[in-house]
Amino acid sequence: MALKEIRRHLIGVPDRIGAGFGGLSSFMDPMQFMGKALLVLAAALAVVGAFLLFAPRLEFLRKIPGNFVWKFDGVTVYFPLALCIIISLILAFLFWLFGRRG
Repeated sequence: MALKEIRRHLIGVPDRIGAGFGGLSSFMDPMQFMGKALLVLAAALAVVGAFLLFAPRLEFLRKIPGNFVWKFDGVTVYFPLALCIIISLILAFLFWLFGRRG
């Protein structure tokens, strides 16, 4: 597939601005695209909100070996290196799993 065909297939927009808006048979309606984008954004916001709601109960995530805490004169620096690596591995697996479309 050519790059333009892949773009048109994945995004659902014309190859150039203004092209094809007379007959939207092969392209996604701009309002439909906006609606889907807003639904995805709302779902992502709900996941982040749920995480923030339950974050105080996840105290064990702060005590993973590899998370660094430095305390100075009234200043605390928390660097969750191990937690970042764990989250990165989980996200990489999820993207790999859901990105497999054949």
